[in-house]
Amino acid sequence: MTGIVRRGWIRSLIFLLPLITLLLFGLSGGWIRAHAWISGVAVACAEAALLIGWLRSGGRGQGHEAAPAPFRIALGFLDGAYLIAVLACVLLLGYVFDVSAAAYFTVHLILLAGYAVVAALLRFSGKFAGAQDQKQRDQRNIRNDLLKRLTSMRARVRGMPDTPGQSDLMEELARFEETIAYGDPGVIAARAGLTGVFEQHLSLLEDQIQLIQAVDGSKKEALTAETVLLVRKIRELILERNNLASPFKSNSV
Repeated sequence: MTGIVRRGWIRSLIFLLPLITLLLFGLSGGWIRAHAWISGVAVACAEAALLIGWLRSGGRGQGHEAAPAPFRIALGFLDGAYLIAVLACVLLLGYVFDVSAAAYFTVHLILLAGYAVVAALLRFSGKFAGAQDQKQRDQRNIRNDLLKRLTSMRARVRGMPDTPGQSDLMEELARFEETIAYGDPGVIAARAGLTGVFEQHLSLLEDQIQLIQAVDGSKKEALTAETVLLVRKIRELILERNNLASPFKSNSV
């Protein structure tokens, strides 16, 4: 609730503080001095930018939260630098030096445009980098989930020492696990997340191993041989996609 209340106060300040600033500058210029109104508008824009940045960093919106920390820090630094630049222009050009209202307005307009362009680039780059980081995390999670399933399968097979062909099945499962562990996470994720056939094969493999444990000794050998072939088939699917992806990765590097 504290965070919600704070965000509510910040949203209110985004409208109230710039408005108050604008009116105070207008009042200081007797309501008719152009330089005072231009200064008020410039400082109000800088305050609004700083408060919006504070809201984004404190409010943890989904789009902003995805941006890595360096981009959020850079945006905060940019907001502060813009406010300092505006205040310096107001002090120097609005009170110390005598410049025309048109020139004074142009300087502030250039500052605002420059800030807007750089802020947009930083936010876009931050969102893109955050999306890439999230994609890689999702891919690693999918791979880790597959490795856990394979580890569980190997543990079950290891618990069947009297099963004919157990060593062959253990060897194929170890090769499959190595392929998953050292393969391209993106390829693994594409196979696991987007290809229903791959998931069906894995589920079938788990069922086969459970069936080996349940059947009589005369049927274990045939089922184990079938399971070895199934493991090889699934592993070949991964290796095939890895080989297809390798030329594109080498070209991109």
